[in-house]
Amino acid sequence: MKMINMNEFQRAYSTLLQEVITLREPIVITLQEQPVVRISPCFPEPINKVKDNPLKNSIVFETDIVAPIGDTWEVNQ
Repeated sequence: MKMINMNEFQRAYSTLLQEVITLREPIVITLQEQPVVRISPCFPEPINKVKDNPLKNSIVFETDIVAPIGDTWEVNQ
């Protein structure tokens, strides 16, 4: 998150607002080094736009859930 002084924001507000829109990253405006305002995009990226989903293709569906399992487990012995 980018932090910027109020005076700097007043000088370049148009450019900074365009940055928030294009980069979809919030900006925190500070006054005397204390955060006072956060400017963030209205519509965050949807959650379903995950690029590298670590769980993709990790679920196995069984057609017959009461059929015997192929592996021998300790509990079955």
